[in-house]
Amino acid sequence: MNLTYILLYSVSIIAGRFVSTTIRENKLYAISNTDSDNNFQVTVYDLKEGLVRDIFNKGTSYSLAKLESGFDL
Repeated sequence: MNLTYILLYSVSIIAGRFVSTTIRENKLYAISNTDSDNNFQVTVYDLKEGLVRDIFNKGTSYSLAKLESGFDL
């Protein structure tokens, strides 16, 4: 439980306009708004034993474009 709290808190600081997060198997998925109103950023972190810093340094990010105005997650 403590590890989950630390991870979620850290992601919310990194993401800026934080939207959502979920953990599935050994991966943490974080969704946030980017500075542009037309995109969301999805970052996937591989959860492994070790320092929290090492987890966030190895995240992979993907950009999702909004299809029409007014769309929100």
